Order: sequence, then C-alpha cells, then structure tokens
Amino acid sequence: MHTEAPRTLTLPAPYPPVKATPTVEPETGRVFYHVVGRRISGHFTVRPQTDTDSALPTKLTIHSGRLDRLAVYSGRKVELPLVNGVAVSAIISRSLDQLDRLDHRRLNASRTVPEGRRPARTEALPDPTARYLAALLVALLVDFAARPDAPALLRRAAQLDARKRLDTITDDRAVLEQQITALRRQAAAAGSVANDLAALLTTPPTVARGLVVTAGTPRRSRSIGRRSGRRAGSRARQAHR
Repeated sequence: MHTEAPRTLTLPAPYPPVKATPTVEPETGRVFYHVVGRRISGHFTVRPQTDTDSALPTKLTIHSGRLDRLAVYSGRKVELPLVNGVAVSAIISRSLDQLDRLDHRRLNASRTVPEGRRPARTEALPDPTARYLAALLVALLVDFAARPDAPALLRRAAQLDARKRLDTITDDRAVLEQQITALRRQAAAAGSVANDLAALLTTPPTVARGLVVTAGTPRRSRSIGRRSGRRAGSRARQAHR
C-alpha cells in the first residue's frame, strides 16, 4: 500500500476544485481517496466490480469511508465523510463506459443525524448536498479510470475471486447442461406427437368392422347401430309371444 501526492480534481460549476490524496492498495485493486475541499472532507473508496458476464471488471463501485482490508475483515466501523456539514453514507456502482453520468436524484446515499443518547437515524440527503456529492463521486470515478495502472488494478481485483467465481460458474454450467438435455428430450417427444397428429389429419377416413376410422376417436357406424337395435327389438317381441 502506498500514498501518492495530492492532486486537484475539477468539479463542474458552481463547485470549487477539491484536493484528493490517493492511497493505492495493489493487493485488492482499490484506491482510497482522502478529499478536502470547501464544506467537504473525508475518505472515499473506489474498487473494481466484477460482473457475471465477464471475467474482468466492467464496473467501478465507490463507497463513502475508507473500506480497506482491515475494515472489511474486522468489521470495524468506517468513519463517514462530511458533506455540507453532515456525515454521508453512499455506495454507487457505474459501468466503465458511463462513469461521467450520475443523476443526483438516484443516489444510493443518506445522511446520519445524531439523536443524543439514542442511536443516530438516517434520512435522505437534501438536494444541494446530493448534487455536491454526485459531482464529487463522478470526479473520483473518472480519476480512477484515468490512472496509468487502472488496467492492472482491474485485473488484480478479478484475480482475488477468480477461483470462487470459476467454481460457481462451473456448477451453474453443469446444471444448465442437464436442463438442456431434458429440454431436448421433451422437444423430441413433442415432435413425435406432432408428426402423428399431422399424419392423422392427412389420412382419409376408412371403415373396418363396424367402426368409422377418422382423424378423431373411432366410433361405431350409425347404420350398423340402427340394424343392431332392430334385431334386439325383434327378439324381444318373439320372446313376449
């Protein structure tokens, strides 16, 4: 882990520039920014984010606070940055090709409000604070992506969970292949029934032993049924005599 020289990040008007000091954690591919500016101060963490459809990260996620390995594994409480005098909690993920597009109205962010002896409560950010925070987050994400070592950081982040992801995707693939085999059997059976039904529709009706064979269920001939009924009536009359 090493800390670099402070750099100036330009924010869109009307916000003034801020000073950001990056600290790189090459083991995880993360960069921690300590930001100081007008009515804003504290740490933010930028890390690569892998996706299910790609081996390499396709997104960047930014957290408020310094989320290093010690904080992750120890569960240590992360000190939140201050924006416009309030502690803000935020976590934002953006695709690498959309880092400069962030609507402040859709920020996954909140502020912590002290309640004396009671636990602090959280509530939505006021609109001016949300706008300021969104402008800063965009500047940090763009700065990370422009780093000369960004490709190496993305690759290192992917290597960390490559074994776990490989095991998971291998198991998922085996399940999918079983489902595909079962669906192929079902498709073959359905195709066989469809061929038989098509053959029934193209075969002309035939008469055999008193049954009319049609494309539907075989049924007895009406004429044969009537003759059988007359014979039964004649026998009944003779027996009566």
